[in-house]
Amino acid sequence: MPVIRSYAETYIAQYRNILGANRIVQFDVRDEVECRNEVINTCGHDIDEEAAPLRIEYFNADGIHTDTWTCDNVFDSDLRHQWQKGAV
Repeated sequence: MPVIRSYAETYIAQYRNILGANRIVQFDVRDEVECRNEVINTCGHDIDEEAAPLRIEYFNADGIHTDTWTCDNVFDSDLRHQWQKGAV
C-alpha cells in the first residue's frame, strides 16, 4: 500500500501499463470520475488498451481509506463502487 503524503482528500489509482506492470498514481481531485479522467489524460499513452483494469481508492483528510471503485477497462465509464468503510 502506498504511503499517503497529503493532508487533503486524495485518490489513488492503480492501472496496468503496456508491459503488464501495475502502476500507482495519486490525484487530488473532486471525485472518482475525475480521477479516472486524470488517469486517461496523464497516463493514457502508457495504458494497455486491451486489458486495463482500474482500481481507485479514496483516502480522507486523515489518511483513512474509506471507499474503493473498480472497472474492467479504464476506457469504459462503468466504475463500480466495491467497498465503503463501515458499510454492512
